[in-house]
Order: sequence, then C-alpha cells, then structure tokens
Amino acid sequence: MRKDARVGAFQVLFGLDQGNNENDETLSMIVEENDLHDKDVEYVEHILKLFAEHKLEIDQQISDHLNKQWTISRLGSVERTILRLGVLEILYQEDVPKNVAINEAVELTKCFADEQSKRLINGILDKIG
Repeated sequence: MRKDARVGAFQVLFGLDQGNNENDETLSMIVEENDLHDKDVEYVEHILKLFAEHKLEIDQQISDHLNKQWTISRLGSVERTILRLGVLEILYQEDVPKNVAINEAVELTKCFADEQSKRLINGILDKIG
C-alpha cells in the first residue's frame, strides 16, 4: 500500500545523495509526477525527518555490514539510497515488519538498479533485520 510513498521517499533521498538540498521543491515535483495522496506525502515527510535524525546511525549500520574492502561511499548512489531507506524502515518504522521493509527494498532495486544489486541489498538488509 505504501509502494508509491516509498518510491517518492527513494526519489527525495536519492536527490539528497546527489547534493540536492531543495527538499520542498523536490517533494512537490515528486508528488506531482507520481500523483501522491496526502497519506503518501505524510509518509515521505516522516521518512525525511527520520533520515535527518538518524543518518549517521543508518550509514554506520550499512558500513558495518559491507565487506571489509567496501565503504558506503563506494556504493552506487541508487544502492546506497535503497539501503538507507531499508535500514530506516527496519530500525525506526515500528509499523513496518522487517521482512516487508526488506522485500520492498528489493522491489525498489528491481526498478532502479541491476540484478547484482538485488543480492547486495537483500544480503545487507537481511543481516541488519
């Protein structure tokens, strides 16, 4: 049910990762492009608030579960953003079951990344979850 909201949250977080700090403008554009409903917009705004509060912990969780030769900055922006959203939902969204957060992150990966990324995302989130 939150698929559209998750896509919107992914798009805004991806923009942040790319250096776009115009959250309000980006969110307005994404709301219009994706025809998001009020509940979806509320969810995206909630995700952005949680991300701002917990970014360091989220990134540390991801870093702790990468292979030793990898760093979070070495990940592609799409993969990094999907992992951040997945970790955020696993750790800070009590109403989202862990298996749902992982599955939804894998679904985002299918839409925005390649096949190899799907295994990476699933593996890391499974360890965290």
